[in-house]
Amino acid sequence: MIQRIQSLYLLVVCIGCILLIFFPLAQYDRGIQGIYVLYAYGLIYNGDTHTLVQPLFTSPLPALLSITFTLILISIFLYNKRRTQVLLINTGFLLQMVFIGLVFLFYAGHFEKFLQTQIAYKFGIFLPLIMLLFLILAGRAVRKDEALVKSTSRLR
Repeated sequence: MIQRIQSLYLLVVCIGCILLIFFPLAQYDRGIQGIYVLYAYGLIYNGDTHTLVQPLFTSPLPALLSITFTLILISIFLYNKRRTQVLLINTGFLLQMVFIGLVFLFYAGHFEKFLQTQIAYKFGIFLPLIMLLFLILAGRAVRKDEALVKSTSRLR
């Protein structure tokens, strides 16, 4: 039953979690002083050396991302337990909302003030939003399956 549509949606979310490691969320160009790039795992200085700046400050982002990845990966294989699957999808949805809130409302603005430069959002900023959409679609598909199973059990 891995070929169900909600399993494909959840697989897209897992792939999105992996892609967030490689794609930058935002970029801060300071001209001669170098470029700072915000990834899900921290702020990288792309001057003379590629160094990680303030890794402990951004540690909630990779923690949220890894917990979301783990929950969604587990929920892919819990296709027989639809209620548990819905619970895991809703928890992943909540964690993804917290991730988006932290990135947009806290980290992007904080680093913009800290580095005293304008922010330029990159492709990675859209991945959490895409993942959120696919979590909504997966939750809807699982609830639809649950309703179908309940309706067929009434006919017996």
